[in-house]
Amino acid sequence: VKPHTDLLEHGQACGSHAVSVMELYTAAEISRHDKADDLWVIMENKVYDITKWHAFHPGGSPVLLKYGGADATQASNNAHGLLKKPLSIMPRYCIGRLGTEEEVRAAQDQKVRTLLAANPPTQAEKLSPMVVPGVSPQAEADQKADQQADQQADQQADQQASSYVKATYTLLLERMAADRVAAERMMSKAKAAVGKAAARMSGRASQGETENSTDAEDSTPRLSQTASSQGIDAEDKAKNEQVAADTARQKAAEKAAEKAAAAKIAAEKAEKAKAEKKAAAEKAAAEKAAKAAAKAAEKAEQKAAEEKVAADKAAEKEKAKAEKLAADKAEAKKAAIEKAAAKKTAEKAADKAQANDSEATAKAIEGKAAAEKALAEMKAAKEAAEKTAAELQAKAEQLQREKEAAQKEKKAAKKAESAGKKLLIVFQSPAGEQKTVTFTKRPLGVSCSMDTMPIVVGEPPRGAAAEAGVCEGWILCQVGTDPSNMRNFPRSADEPYALVQETFKFLGQLTKDLPQVPS
Repeated sequence: VKPHTDLLEHGQACGSHAVSVMELYTAAEISRHDKADDLWVIMENKVYDITKWHAFHPGGSPVLLKYGGADATQASNNAHGLLKKPLSIMPRYCIGRLGTEEEVRAAQDQKVRTLLAANPPTQAEKLSPMVVPGVSPQAEADQKADQQADQQADQQADQQASSYVKATYTLLLERMAADRVAAERMMSKAKAAVGKAAARMSGRASQGETENSTDAEDSTPRLSQTASSQGIDAEDKAKNEQVAADTARQKAAEKAAEKAAAAKIAAEKAEKAKAEKKAAAEKAAAEKAAKAAAKAAEKAEQKAAEEKVAADKAAEKEKAKAEKLAADKAEAKKAAIEKAAAKKTAEKAADKAQANDSEATAKAIEGKAAAEKALAEMKAAKEAAEKTAAELQAKAEQLQREKEAAQKEKKAAKKAESAGKKLLIVFQSPAGEQKTVTFTKRPLGVSCSMDTMPIVVGEPPRGAAAEAGVCEGWILCQVGTDPSNMRNFPRSADEPYALVQETFKFLGQLTKDLPQVPS
């Protein structure tokens, strides 16, 4: 039995070529995904996201929850042995492979370099050369070399700031595209539900017309029988009293039959009206659901547009801050150059003063004091730049916290949307007793043996099934959301595979709509 295809849409191939270009995850990061609504496992150093599949595991969901966020390689090999079915299912849920922290950092650096190659950063403006009077040609050459080194450092700082801004903007665009695809998928499902309701109404109308034509044909023999009963032979006048009595009894029987037929027609009309009313209600509910889905899609698109505008503003703000930080750094380096030049001038003046007189010595001391003052100012400018960098880091962390809060709100909204949905499954005991069990959460708490048909409960069930009295060895008969749309489980291995697959697709969709059971 294959799992529902909708549950495989996020799965990816996990062959040798695909894994080499997929994401890398550390063991510490994988260990955080150990809940029923966020479940990852490791097998053969590959990472699998089985959040949407563990409820369909033939051995039961608790077996997989036991190894959530951990390595399940040995346990899988012991349980499955040489079975080929796990090998054909698991690659669809592979999302990456296990790596060390060094490998993960190297992969992230490679991703940033790829983004930079596609969007090269702009070059920072070069600092104009500064000429200090009274400096020798050798000092000017040293000064130019220092300026070139400072310009290269400024350019590297600008490139790094621009690369992180662009990388953040690219990741936000990917998130918006994924939200848009989810909204379009919701609209398609709502339209399909409206189409099914309309088809169901048209089918019931044609069935009512067929029943009316059948009633008309049944009434013809009764009319002919009445006409024949009234044609009494004139030659039997001797038996008038007997014939009259027989005729009276026959007419009474015919009137009773006509009344019964009229009552049957009235009951059939009432049943038809009831069915039409129910179909109209289902169609109205489907149209209402379609409108709600369209409204949700519109809200999602509007929210995506607002997030894009906010991301653009944040990127522009971060770019302005980076440019300001670079300008402050340039000013500090310019002051350092001026201080170095002043220091050299002061040293020359001091040497000359020692050779001449005490007045020159005083001037040298004054120049040295000015140089020390310039050094103190440069130190203050450096501290201001470090303070600005710390503020930028704090604001970036605040943005990350806001993003995580928005994700939590989205999960809570999705959980509230799935509340109120239910799943009905009809079980049959070995003695022939049938019970209908209503499930409002998943996993179902029912472990089934699907090696043969019909499907049999393999272990004592838990939860709603156990409370309803279902026991080990009972058979799964039907599945649906209400008695009007129940489907039969396959009862024999000889049934067409397409019918078997359609039933399990139906079961997978109903289970997917139910909320997760808190672990």
